[in-house]
Amino acid sequence: MVEPITLATSFASIIGLFANYKAENRSKSDDEYRDFMEWLEKGNHGELIKGIEENQKLGISIKVLLNEHSDDMIEKLAQLDAALAKVASQFEGFSEIARSVHPSVELSEQALSIVKQFVASGAKKVAELIVHTGNQNVYQFLGTVQGSNKLEFSEPLFIEDDFNSLVKSNILRLEHTPKGTKHYCITRAATNLVSDALL
Repeated sequence: MVEPITLATSFASIIGLFANYKAENRSKSDDEYRDFMEWLEKGNHGELIKGIEENQKLGISIKVLLNEHSDDMIEKLAQLDAALAKVASQFEGFSEIARSVHPSVELSEQALSIVKQFVASGAKKVAELIVHTGNQNVYQFLGTVQGSNKLEFSEPLFIEDDFNSLVKSNILRLEHTPKGTKHYCITRAATNLVSDALL
């Protein structure tokens, strides 16, 4: 009988080991499946090997994945990692770990769009320009800008909340001019987020 802890962690174990195997930049083998199983054996993962051998559908699925192009597989693993972190962020005890590894898990789609546009623009700052005519405020990129110098957003009601979340997560840095205008500054964390999250 399989122990409950083994059942609960088997999927995560397989994915984690699969990612480690692929991350070693191994040369392409004529039999990737056999190479993977030998790699597991060298790592003393006998129970997992037994489970794979006893589950025909699992074995076939692993063979299909092993035959995918390495770059495509690494991209899929990165997306899966981010998705698992988002799920884990909803569970007490795992949320802080998930948010530490993937700051994006608690950010809205609009907040992620802000970061993506900011990095793509090449700007160093974005200024909040207060509009006193009843229309929504304007956010303008400052510095060397590629493309439009205006930030585009679809949920003006939550734009301030999204900027606050980005500052709280240390993805953007907030400065105030002598006149009180808010300037949101780009950080290394913002560029890393765009790269890591495959935005």
